[in-house]
Amino acid sequence: MIRAVWSLARHRLAGRAGATLLLVAAVAAATGLTGTIRALGLAATDTAIASALHRLDPAERTIRISGYAPSAADAVGLDGAARAAAGAVTSFAGDAAAGAIFRRVRDPGTVYDLQLVAVDGAAAWTTLSEGRPPNPCDGRACEAILLAVGPAPLDLPSVVHVGGLEIRIVGRATMSSPIPIGHVDQRGPQPPPEDPTAQVVDPPPTLLLVDGVQAAAAADGASAIGRTYLWTAALRGETLHPWTVPPFEDALASARRGIAEERPALSLASPSEVLRVELARGATNNGRLLLVGSLGVAILAVFAGYAALLTRRDLRAELDRLAASGAGRWAAGWLVAFEVIVPTAAGTIAGWIIAAGAAGLLFTGAGTDPGGVAAHALGDPDSLVVAGIVIGVAMIAILAGLLGAANRGTLAGLLPGGLALAGLVAWRVVGGGGLDAAAVGGIVDAPILAAIPALVGLAVAAVALAIVPVVLRRLARASRQWAMPIRLAVLSLARDPVRPAATITLLAFGIGGLVFGIADAATLRRGLADQAAFEVGLDFRVSEAASGLTHSGTVVPIERYETLGPDVDAYPVVHVLAGAGPAGEVTLLGLPPAALSAMRGWRDDLGTDPATLQRAIEVDGTFVVPGVQLPAEATTIEVTVTHAGDPVHLTAVVVTSGGDAARIFLGTLRPGSETLGAPLPTEARGGRVIAVILSEARLIAGADHGAGLARATLTFEGLDAITGAAPVEVQVSGVRSAILRAPLPTDDLVLPAIAGPAIADAARAAPGGMLTVMLGDRALARIRVVGVLPRFPGLPEAGSAYLVVSLDPLLMAMDGAAPGAGRPDEAWLRVDDPTRHETVEEALTAPPFRSAAVRSRTALEFAAASDPFAGSILAAFAAASIAGLLLAALGLVLGTMADLRDETGELRDMEAQGVGPRALRRQVGARTAVLAVAGTVAGTVMGVGLTLVVTAAVGVAADGRRPIPALVPELPLAQLAAAVVVPTLAAAALGALAAWRSFRTSTRSRDRA
Repeated sequence: MIRAVWSLARHRLAGRAGATLLLVAAVAAATGLTGTIRALGLAATDTAIASALHRLDPAERTIRISGYAPSAADAVGLDGAARAAAGAVTSFAGDAAAGAIFRRVRDPGTVYDLQLVAVDGAAAWTTLSEGRPPNPCDGRACEAILLAVGPAPLDLPSVVHVGGLEIRIVGRATMSSPIPIGHVDQRGPQPPPEDPTAQVVDPPPTLLLVDGVQAAAAADGASAIGRTYLWTAALRGETLHPWTVPPFEDALASARRGIAEERPALSLASPSEVLRVELARGATNNGRLLLVGSLGVAILAVFAGYAALLTRRDLRAELDRLAASGAGRWAAGWLVAFEVIVPTAAGTIAGWIIAAGAAGLLFTGAGTDPGGVAAHALGDPDSLVVAGIVIGVAMIAILAGLLGAANRGTLAGLLPGGLALAGLVAWRVVGGGGLDAAAVGGIVDAPILAAIPALVGLAVAAVALAIVPVVLRRLARASRQWAMPIRLAVLSLARDPVRPAATITLLAFGIGGLVFGIADAATLRRGLADQAAFEVGLDFRVSEAASGLTHSGTVVPIERYETLGPDVDAYPVVHVLAGAGPAGEVTLLGLPPAALSAMRGWRDDLGTDPATLQRAIEVDGTFVVPGVQLPAEATTIEVTVTHAGDPVHLTAVVVTSGGDAARIFLGTLRPGSETLGAPLPTEARGGRVIAVILSEARLIAGADHGAGLARATLTFEGLDAITGAAPVEVQVSGVRSAILRAPLPTDDLVLPAIAGPAIADAARAAPGGMLTVMLGDRALARIRVVGVLPRFPGLPEAGSAYLVVSLDPLLMAMDGAAPGAGRPDEAWLRVDDPTRHETVEEALTAPPFRSAAVRSRTALEFAAASDPFAGSILAAFAAASIAGLLLAALGLVLGTMADLRDETGELRDMEAQGVGPRALRRQVGARTAVLAVAGTVAGTVMGVGLTLVVTAAVGVAADGRRPIPALVPELPLAQLAAAVVVPTLAAAALGALAAWRSFRTSTRSRDRA
């Protein structure tokens, strides 16, 4: 019996080759899309891992085992344990290179600190500048090369002593690789600072590199010197892929267990965190791709069911003939099974082959493995399970199309599944607080994401089955006064509501996928633009190196930015990390109020209009710090002081006309009257003395360093504007200096500020609604909140812990708390002409700008758009849009063709009753138009709804990170209208052409008869 039924099914499938191929194509598209989406996600993660490793510093792209030892004891044991641990990761890294860095020491014969560095095979890791490479160290006396970018100072002897080990310097070189010892300061020997009050780190030691780690470690003269041992192996990036990261982590865990058991003093470092970040982004991206892929599969499954529905009457007739011939239910079941399984199996095989070919072509850039991507995307168990689910969905859709019926029983069958899915989504999205961006691809969220299109589909199908028949019956009753073609079309639809409901469902899915793909892609693109604008604030953020007068970066003089052109608006800004009492640490931003209206990162959902906030934070007045003007011709600065009490250091703060500042150490004051002086830096000549700073001059160590107070009474001559004419009593300690300056307008001023919500709450709770912010242990300013924003453009790292005030009074307040600190540290630029961006950025890299670091809004946006995860999701949305476009149009055309086949004989009856070809064509056209309008409306609602739900519930940026600011739905109306109307009109035109040809042929045949 089975053979006979198979023969019948084979002949039926061959006889309806067009319909069969349509089913095969639908299933192939569904399975191919599934495999391609899987490969797309895996390839994006593979590319992201390769890119992340490439961006790492070479010193970080390593496996590094390190440990400190106070002496030469156990050097051999540590080396053996480290090399054994490194052997556990040889599949992913090269051989480990050994190195050692000894604690700095001082040779009495030189003023420089000395630090011994040892590697094995020094010539392989260095670039020689002078002399020759050192011979291997023998442990008694070693040769070394000086690691320095510049020539050795003349007072550095050729023979030095590190502990009791004699070191002969035979050359000068620089490290050519960070592998053995990492990055070390190779500026060369540096003398100690002359200014005892200078707040700078100790100068770098004189680095001496010897050849031979174990020999240097065991040398008698250096055996008691503490040292850090390093064993470093460079990672082989080509071995790390999403599917090899787990075994890599297992190998690292094994290595860590080994050294923990053998030598607990050792530790192992690797770029595991970087890999975990990219894998987490990959999981998030896979969750989003699952959403898009499940929507595509749902569209294709509905199309497969619709294609099967078009042959439903043919199968019904065949089943009736089998029953009449005495065949039982088993024969009917086998026939239906064959008609479902054969196209499904053929489509699955074809789709998987297509996916394999597509997987090999995706993201074939440097560092990726196309073959591995294809194999793991299509051959791993998870992929096979997903493929099985897709095959099952396709089979159910085809079976439903072949046997289904549009009635209340079907609707009752859809409701339980729809309600269950709706409850699941509601629990996770509403009750669970949304789909977390970091777990979109997780075990809980991923199935829910995949269920969202199914839920929408069940809702659309249920609505279509419940509403379409009722609406058509009512339209049929109300159509008596309508034009004949329209009335006949409505009556025709009302008599057989199965196909209209199915057609509307298919159109809703197709148009819905099209609208969702376009709208969500536009949302993500806008998110990329918003993130870049929010991070930069304007078009460029520029920071520069220190000017030479101070050690911190500054953008003064700001007038240099005028050289960029009249179309460039430059706004100086300053960032201050301040304390805000109970609110904790806060980022205080000072900027010209006019910059608010120029912001690129301002968005409507921020609330308050920027012009309103601009007016609110403006402070009237001129804010120039008072001081004593120095003669323009003066090359030195001198201060006469009468001093009584403990010795104190005296430092003058001079500001320049360009806004820079210099702290000039004048000397140490001791009892009596004396004049202290120092040369003026060229840039500070003609400047103004705005303050003098007095600091502890006694050498106090231990617990009394901060508690022991130095007391002095000082009388200054010629600095009355700063110190006054009367004697001044000061108290200083090792941790707190005394500042003498003139009163400032900002001392009693309350600055209006824009604040984040938490800071605003703290200000409201403060006495008088004013919050005092501190710079270190000194009061900086009092703040009154005049505007509250959840976030502020240009401060993504601050979150809501920020305050924004007017620039000029803040700079003066900073000079009051820390004289000389009131200088802008960044310049924000607005350039309205996009074609000028590249020219401006290039100009910023040359004088008069000092080693400018530039963050460009357009560059950040481009970099985010070029991220492999962004590329993958946007490509998936493009595929969903194309699938929706094609299937919506094809579904409408197929529905029209099915009508023209006239399976019910209705059109033939009308033609026999004398209805002409034109009227028949109008009826078919009207029927198609009604379905097109209904399906387009339903699809548009579905697509917009999906966009709103996904944006609100998932809210992941295109690059897989949490967006700052949050995504907002973007509905490009013109693009959506064109995308919906054009295919609908094209399909309607094809249907009209087919109707014209059909009835034209029919009429000619009747005339011949």
